[in-house]
Amino acid sequence: MEAIKQKEATRAKQADSVSVPDGPLVLGKPINENAEIRQMNTITEEEKNVFLEGYVFDVEVRTFKTGRKLLTMKVTDYTSSFVVKKFSNNDEEAAIFETVKKGIWVKVRGPVKEDEFLRDLAVTAYDINEVGHPSRKDLAPEGEKRAELHLHTTMSTMDATNSISEYVAQAAKWGHKAIAVTDHGNLQAFPEAHSAGKKNGVKILYGLEASVVEDGTPIAYNEDHVSLKDATYVVFDTETTSLSAAYGKLIEVAAVKMKDGEVIAEFEEFIDPGFPLSPQTTELTHITNEMVRGSKSEEEVLRLFKEFCRARLWLLIMRSLILIISIPPTAVTESKELLSL
Repeated sequence: MEAIKQKEATRAKQADSVSVPDGPLVLGKPINENAEIRQMNTITEEEKNVFLEGYVFDVEVRTFKTGRKLLTMKVTDYTSSFVVKKFSNNDEEAAIFETVKKGIWVKVRGPVKEDEFLRDLAVTAYDINEVGHPSRKDLAPEGEKRAELHLHTTMSTMDATNSISEYVAQAAKWGHKAIAVTDHGNLQAFPEAHSAGKKNGVKILYGLEASVVEDGTPIAYNEDHVSLKDATYVVFDTETTSLSAAYGKLIEVAAVKMKDGEVIAEFEEFIDPGFPLSPQTTELTHITNEMVRGSKSEEEVLRLFKEFCRARLWLLIMRSLILIISIPPTAVTESKELLSL
């Protein structure tokens, strides 16, 4: 054990004493400037030797017990992406590995092989050279620069890769005077946008991409503009056998009656759909076959629910808020009757 520790200490000391060359990254040999660069999307099978060029968007360095290091880079040329791997051959290369950062462009030479760990094609690099890459420019003449009016940030779930600060900084670099932020149904990026606009001298156009409903389809019945604080109302939820409104059957109706912010009555009934529940239904609703087997029918439960709602007489009728989560077509008629009380 002591010998292992001494060996690791010696190796670390040797690594610290290795000087890293200044200038652009060069691992292996310099790559010929005239080498034919392949587009990544054209590589679909193993190949003996290819030249690739791309942007490094992720870097990882692993150290093995032997002291040898493995550099793993994720590289894209924006037609596709590849994992590029290179093992260190000496202490100097191992030291250089630690200096590699994402955000650079590299030219790579090596074979494309099926990686047994990734179970996908990867490049085992012989040579890796850092190269310059011209940044994208806005060539529109001064006074005719565009302003982006539709923009999603990382505040739009699964619909963006950049923050509003990055967009605003880029807009300023291109000479844009203004930029909009229009995330999906939220305003969460507004504070960051305000700060980024002030920092970069770019005007922020505040907006959002909102979801709207069809004006001709009623979403509320017997509307009455009253304060919930003064109202007695029923909030109810349903569980069904499917996420489909066309094929799902009701299996539970639960409700609470509210007044002055307090629950004054509760309603909960299971419904026997007449067939076994699927594992997916049980997983989503936590309702089992044992819970619904032998329960009341849908018609009877909806009748009882209507009676529960009628219990407040005219106060409930005139001052009600009913939240509908899901109702299958078989219950639509009953629901309209309920809502028209």
